[in-house]
Amino acid sequence: MRCWRRTAGAAILDLLVEEERPVGDLVALLSLSQSAVSKHLKALREGRLVDARVDAQRRIYRVRPEPLREVDDWLAPLPPAVGDPPQRPGAPPRDHGGDRRGEPWT
Repeated sequence: MRCWRRTAGAAILDLLVEEERPVGDLVALLSLSQSAVSKHLKALREGRLVDARVDAQRRIYRVRPEPLREVDDWLAPLPPAVGDPPQRPGAPPRDHGGDRRGEPWT
């Protein structure tokens, strides 16, 4: 995941988690070209992580939370890695007693 966190796609998701944004705002905030931001947004759309709505002549992008919840649910049974930040407030406690199939960790 460290390699993912250092990508422009991850930076775009971080910004879209805060609020919906048009491409121009993402370009300005990330200091990337419009074509680079559009390329990453296309990949995120194809991965079903973001979607867009049309507002006059621009597209407003937003995060689709469902796929991210699926990833969070899939990762929930994993034990925390050393140095991981504390679990976010209000999140359900994680069961670290086994993997997704209920098998114990070895």
